[in-house]
Amino acid sequence: MDLLGLGSKGHIDFILDPQGQRKQIEVKLDDNNNKRSLQYIYYDGEDVGGS
Repeated sequence: MDLLGLGSKGHIDFILDPQGQRKQIEVKLDDNNNKRSLQYIYYDGEDVGGS
C-alpha cells in the first residue's frame, strides 16, 4: 500500500496449481487482434494450491 507517495510498492503474482482434470474456458484477451488464452475455472469456496 502506498499512502501519500510514502513507502515501497510491491507486485504479487499468484500461481495456482490445477489438480486433476480441471475445466478450462477460452478468454478473449484483445478486441483488436482476437488473441485468446485458456484459463482454468476455480469455484467460490473451492480448495486450491499453489505458490
